[in-house]
Amino acid sequence: MSLRLGFVPSLLVSSAKMGKEILKTRDLQFCSGPALVGQQKLSYNGLDLAFSPYDEYWREIRKICVIHLFNCNRGQNFRPIEKTKFRE
Repeated sequence: MSLRLGFVPSLLVSSAKMGKEILKTRDLQFCSGPALVGQQKLSYNGLDLAFSPYDEYWREIRKICVIHLFNCNRGQNFRPIEKTKFRE
């Protein structure tokens, strides 16, 4: 069922089987949320990882974050700081 919530067109799926089928075949159309004005202002016009639409830019930013920020070595670098912080 297609709904219109204000200015945002929405899709309502009534069964899990149909939802799985839609996300399997049309996942690229549904993986990005709407670009809201507040999000755009807070995220430098959608240039951060959380609010940017799924495209080539998002994949590149995610790759950079995984390689350089969210790796085990980076976490181990902060281990001495965590130990001194929690001792106090």
